[in-house]
Amino acid sequence: MSTPQAAALAGDFARPKPLIKCQVKVTTTTGARFCYAALFASTCDAAIDALERFGISKISVEPAR
Repeated sequence: MSTPQAAALAGDFARPKPLIKCQVKVTTTTGARFCYAALFASTCDAAIDALERFGISKISVEPAR
């Protein structure tokens, strides 16, 4: 049997969350600068994407307007 809380929680996972358009700015350790916009589930996901693409660097993420 499922509880009402479990059913509500399962409902949250069943609905897709809207993606957020993020503006990502990166400055690498060599001083190269990159800027790109993309859709992400969260701004944290955008920062992780930049880290995976560019490695250790200065990363700034803001929701695009």
